[in-house]
Order: sequence, then C-alpha cells, then structure tokens
Amino acid sequence: MVTETTGNKAMYYVGHSMGTSMLTVLLSMRPEYNDRILTGFLLSPAIHFGNTAPQLRFFMRGSNYFQTTLSILLGAFPDVISTKTWTHYVQLIHTDQFCQFNYGFKTKNREKYGSDSPPCYNLSKVTAPIVIYWGHNDIFVRPQDAAKSASKFPSSSLKEFNKVDDPLFTHLDFTIAKDADVLLYDQILSTMMNATYE
Repeated sequence: MVTETTGNKAMYYVGHSMGTSMLTVLLSMRPEYNDRILTGFLLSPAIHFGNTAPQLRFFMRGSNYFQTTLSILLGAFPDVISTKTWTHYVQLIHTDQFCQFNYGFKTKNREKYGSDSPPCYNLSKVTAPIVIYWGHNDIFVRPQDAAKSASKFPSSSLKEFNKVDDPLFTHLDFTIAKDADVLLYDQILSTMMNATYE
C-alpha cells in the first residue's frame, strides 16, 4: 500500500470520471478510509448523469443491443472495462441515481442486497475534503449533473466546486488537453501545497 511505502497515513487522491466514482463508492461504503484522504479531487465526477447528451442516451436506450455489441467490443479489448462495469454506468445514466449494480432480477437483488432494488450509495458518509472540477462542454457529465453530484456531499466535506476556465473544455480534456496544466493541474497542485482542509 502507498501508506506503508511512504510512511504517510493519508494521501491526496485525484480521479477523473470513473476514478471519481471509485473514490466516492469507497468513502461511502468504507467510511474508515475517509481519514486516509487529505483531499479528494474529483475531475468530471461520474456520479449523476440525468442531463447526459441526448445522443448518448439514445444510443444507450436499446440496452440489449448495446450490451451485446459492448460484449463483442470488450472481447476484443478486455483490459479496457468490464461488461458489468459498463452496464452499471448505463444503469446510472438511465436512472440518474448513484446506486449499486442492479442485477435485473428481484431474486438476485434480494440475494445480494436483501432488497428488490439495489441500495444507493450514501454520500453523507463522505467526510474527507472533496474538491470538484467540471467542464462546461463535457457531454458525459453535464454542468447540471456535476452540480447535483456536489449537492449530495455534506457541506462540511465539499470544499470547492470549480468550473474549468474554458467554455470548450470537454470530458477528455481533463486528461489530454494541451493546456490542462495551466487550466487545472496547477490549481490542484497549489491546493495540495497550500490549502489545509479540516
């Protein structure tokens, strides 16, 4: 583990898209890990998708066709993402709820969760400091969805909600934009070096 190698009891976490979901799930389901995060930086938080671009929602509407096509594609690229993970994100887009995986059968959900429907993640359990960055031109995590995600964190935990200062900033720009260092990374590093969130 990082903490054992470095000797530090806590660390900064920077996640983009799916990486933001991973941290949020961890901190809500295993709250003891909140103490290990100095600040969680969520870049384009993939938590709520109610306003995802209509073209994308239309493509995902035929879930059986989509899942079959996806299975074939993932068979060719198995290290990219699992079918179950992708199906879970499709569910999140359709429901606009940040809940656990829906197995599609009440009996299977009951077996796994003890209820007919999968439980939603309880973001009130997130106590680590959270800083969110969002892009105005992001078709996957629209500004309204980033705001909805931010509203689910306790006010004591959400420290900043920042729009990237570029009206054309997209979902992929968080990782590949040639000016991401100036628009985003420098701010994150400055926060790491100077801000102390309690």
